[in-house]
Amino acid sequence: MIISKGITFGKGIHIGEDAQTYPKYTVTTNKYAFLQGDTLTISVTTQNVLDGTLLYWNVEGLILPGYMNVQSGSFKIVNNQATINVTFLNDLRSLVNPGMSNFFYVSIRTSPATGPIVASTQKCIISAAGIAASGGTTSTVAGYKYHVFTTSGTFTPTFIPEGSTIETLVVGGGGGGGASLGGGGGAGGVVYTAAQSITTIPYAITIGGGGPTGSSGGSHGVIGGNTDLASFVTALGGGPGGVGGGGTSTATSTAGASGGGGSSSLSVFGCPGGTATQPTSQWGGYGNTGGNGIDGVPNTRPCGGGGGAGGVGGNAGYYYGGNGGIGYTNTMLVALQLGQSSGGYYYIAGGGAGNSTGTRTPGTPGLGKTSFGGGGNDSNAGNAGIVIIRYRV
Repeated sequence: MIISKGITFGKGIHIGEDAQTYPKYTVTTNKYAFLQGDTLTISVTTQNVLDGTLLYWNVEGLILPGYMNVQSGSFKIVNNQATINVTFLNDLRSLVNPGMSNFFYVSIRTSPATGPIVASTQKCIISAAGIAASGGTTSTVAGYKYHVFTTSGTFTPTFIPEGSTIETLVVGGGGGGGASLGGGGGAGGVVYTAAQSITTIPYAITIGGGGPTGSSGGSHGVIGGNTDLASFVTALGGGPGGVGGGGTSTATSTAGASGGGGSSSLSVFGCPGGTATQPTSQWGGYGNTGGNGIDGVPNTRPCGGGGGAGGVGGNAGYYYGGNGGIGYTNTMLVALQLGQSSGGYYYIAGGGAGNSTGTRTPGTPGLGKTSFGGGGNDSNAGNAGIVIIRYRV
């Protein structure tokens, strides 16, 4: 069988018996995935086609009228080539099917729309740019849109391009410090998720409060509140600091996302700091154990520091309380400049410092203790948690 005209599809595969004399056509696009506002450049090359030959192009596929400033037309070949530029609209959200990417291809014909196709591109896709959503305090930094929740609320996506995901950072409330010059509160748990799939439904967000300190009569602090991002993630509250002045705390009584600092004790061994429950939870994440308390020299009862999301709480010494564990930092916090600043980084969820009775030295709070999810120093409440969501725009 002899093909009267050569036909080239996409990558230039030619059908025909005489490649030396029959016309050949190739059409390509500048890329194959497009967003709203992009420019589609259609490049046509030919062989054995006379200068001035009139050809016709058309955009076809699962694409509606109005996506582009123009979707068909004609052009002339000059020196075996031609270029057509088409611009997509700046806002396609009312046209693109929600949650889908629509496809198209460009065809070249030798006569208007009903004529034979002599070349065609491979399939291309078009999506509205970025996720559209509301909720929290919003800002746009370096190509990302952020939603920050410091109080409970709702994150509501209204448009999600096919395959899009969000990043999330969820932080629980810090534990309260122990009363009577007690142990530092443990930091709230931290859970970071790099790629969370979502749909166009509202997502309830609950922010965990900081745990109160122990009562003035001498008691442990109170565990911090959990922070929930719908059913996806729970960041647990930080453990409470142990009571000061020679109490009788145990490890389990100061457990939390990061453990609270252990009490001093009438025993020479003191009481151990609380264990960290966030890393072993079903959500994983960051948390560390609290420091141990110890029985000091006469008339002193040093207590341990609370665990931080980034490091363990410090053990108490004979003459000083334990330091709080260091907190957590990542690129989201740096971009927003959110948290306790140090060396160009921003930290949250540091552990509270332990203290000691008598004229002794208290520990140093962990970096990030003063920010979201920080554990309370002795006799101080912990800090509330936070949720941060971001996605590319």
